[in-house]
Amino acid sequence: MRRILARYFRFKQPVGHDHPRQDHADTATPTDADLFDPSEKSLVKFRKAIHDLLKKYAQEVRSTRRDIQSLFNKLSSEVSARLESHKIELQGTHNSSVKQLMAAKDSIDAINGQVTALRQYVADQQGELRRYQDGFNWVITKDFCNRIIGCIDDMAKMSVKEGISDAHKEDLSAAMQQLVYALDGCGVQQFSPPVDADHREHRSYAEIVATEPASDPEQAGTIARIVAPGYTLYISDNQSRIIRPAKVVVRDMVKKEKANE
Repeated sequence: MRRILARYFRFKQPVGHDHPRQDHADTATPTDADLFDPSEKSLVKFRKAIHDLLKKYAQEVRSTRRDIQSLFNKLSSEVSARLESHKIELQGTHNSSVKQLMAAKDSIDAINGQVTALRQYVADQQGELRRYQDGFNWVITKDFCNRIIGCIDDMAKMSVKEGISDAHKEDLSAAMQQLVYALDGCGVQQFSPPVDADHREHRSYAEIVATEPASDPEQAGTIARIVAPGYTLYISDNQSRIIRPAKVVVRDMVKKEKANE
């Protein structure tokens, strides 16, 4: 995670950019030790790093938009000047031939076509910038959350190892809970599909990691147990994105097929 943040903090100045490149050396990049530090200070440091990264990227987007708007204004001024020039020429040449008037009209039409094409280009570039920003934000958010989720999974595995004292288990459980609360505070919610439910109804967010024989043919294809919970990013009441599906064990469907035979 530290290398990813460091790479994006030192992104290159876009080609043709008139503004001086900002110095990102003062941005505090999280260390490897911070990735496994469950303290509130470390989480705040990660959140600040992500916030600073998005803020700097937003500044670059605004700067690019200003450059595009400046180019548009410059071309619009040139077009207006040329149109005014043609208008003066037409007013001062009453005896011009029809051919000259048609040539002037064609020139104006060509300029109008260029202006229309330029406006479309600016609109396309703004849409591309928005799509790139949305994708960039999602990649950073998903990668960061998966790092934290990985820490939670590792601590869950450690807590069930033999030889771990009860005090150590309580410490691990408390640290895991703090990380889950931290993710929930950022809009990332933990979920688990119901046990004994038909997996086909939950397959979009429940990943099968193992199967086991079904004691009853009617139970074939149902969820036997949850290996690890899933996590989803809440965006709005009608929109969310799966960061990681839940990992489940499903009762073997072959049992049901044999019973039907």
